[in-house]
Amino acid sequence: MVKPHVNGGANRADVVSVNPSVGLPVATPAEQARASRRFLPALATMAVSRVFVLVVVLLATFALYAPIFGDWFNSDDFHYLHAAQSKSVAEYVPEAFDFRNTAEPIWLLRGAYRPLFSITILAEADVFGVHASPYHVVSLLIHLANITLVWLIAVRLMRRLLTANLAAMIFALHPTYVPTVGWISEHTAMLATLMALVSFWSFLKARDGPGGGIWYALSVAAYLVAMLYHPKVATIIVAHVAYCAASPRTNLRDLMAPKTWLWLVPYVVVAAFPLIVGYELRSRSIEGLVIFRYGPHVYTNYLWYLRMSLWPRDIRAEASLANSLPAYLIWLVITLWLLFDANRRQHFVALVWYFAALAPLTSFVWGAQGRELYIAGPALALILAAVAVSVLDALAGHRRALLLAGCGLAAAGAGAIILTARNTWSQGDNGREAQAFIAQLQREQPTLSALDTLYVVRPPRSLNALGPRSLYEAVHVFYPDVTVTVSTEAEAKKVEATRDPHARVIRVSGP
Repeated sequence: MVKPHVNGGANRADVVSVNPSVGLPVATPAEQARASRRFLPALATMAVSRVFVLVVVLLATFALYAPIFGDWFNSDDFHYLHAAQSKSVAEYVPEAFDFRNTAEPIWLLRGAYRPLFSITILAEADVFGVHASPYHVVSLLIHLANITLVWLIAVRLMRRLLTANLAAMIFALHPTYVPTVGWISEHTAMLATLMALVSFWSFLKARDGPGGGIWYALSVAAYLVAMLYHPKVATIIVAHVAYCAASPRTNLRDLMAPKTWLWLVPYVVVAAFPLIVGYELRSRSIEGLVIFRYGPHVYTNYLWYLRMSLWPRDIRAEASLANSLPAYLIWLVITLWLLFDANRRQHFVALVWYFAALAPLTSFVWGAQGRELYIAGPALALILAAVAVSVLDALAGHRRALLLAGCGLAAAGAGAIILTARNTWSQGDNGREAQAFIAQLQREQPTLSALDTLYVVRPPRSLNALGPRSLYEAVHVFYPDVTVTVSTEAEAKKVEATRDPHARVIRVSGP
């Protein structure tokens, strides 16, 4: 490609006029013409550059998700905010890693071990305090970073720029990820996904490029960080294994050689500690054992995730084997199509990665959750992009144009769903309900001390749906020492009749 000519501006003899009202130079018509000739080639060069589509996808994603900046805190957010406020850094950081504590340490939420997430929330709370918008900005920036890594992995793994562009678009705009990007507590899954992608991308560079030792060390370190954010990303190691097996550089003799698999030993060692600790903690948590366990629901959840990936919405209330059968048949066709394609090696890696990534997400007894699918989202994006490009290669002429137009319409539809579903899926409505409650509390009870007891009548549903724990912690973020209890109207009237100056009653307004 011929590089556009750039005029350095030396030895110019043009006369430049000056606007007398503001004292700024004004270009002559000749200079404007030259600037136009310089600008158009530069614009054309940018439009055909490798990263142009990625930049457009990132900008579109930012625009679509920007409304979450107005959302507030919700549910589990208050747990971490209160913990960050109530402990010093010297006490907080060691406790985040100390899994031996049988009391309730800051990271123990239904038996989870995610120490780096707790420390991240501490850092954010120190900087942002109780202002929710910056937390949501961080969420979106993490999502944009993950989109970029999906693109980089697709470029290196699939070796097709079109596949990489489509994969970035699919991962960026898949509406099922709205709750993940919109909920502050999901920083744990998003940051774990970020580090898992860094691990896999570094592994690809270590296997195929120069400086392999450095990239390999980075890959192992990133995997450890990912596991300490969220152990459900452990299955990224399956992508490493699949790539070792399917790499064009690997023949049958290599597959039988121990040195081929020695690459993977450090990952197994790194994964063992968080997984063993997490299992031990889960076994101590009664709530965790009730909500997360293995059983027949695992198979149902797995199938629901397969359907949810093609039909982007929360389907728990309506899904059944019968109405989900078309989605399962589509996945069978997708798998067979990709495995018989000319690029079957690369497709095999993406397929194995995705099907393995779904497995840890299935233990939740109440069904598949859209926000959990984010962890498997990068592999899903690679698969769907690979299918689209493979079909494009099989078509010709106007059919190819029609399919490309269909991809554009799908992107527009996904954007519309993101905008319209943001409130319900990202729990923006729940956040506004909690915010209204705290605002009412601050108006009616501007000061509450450790001697006071707050009786809450008709607590917000979003803070009391699974018990009053979120309600207590939401109040304690703003009134750290007060005692909080949920009360009926009759109980509240009895309390008021005692005229106890330390008994405070708040009747929550609204439905």
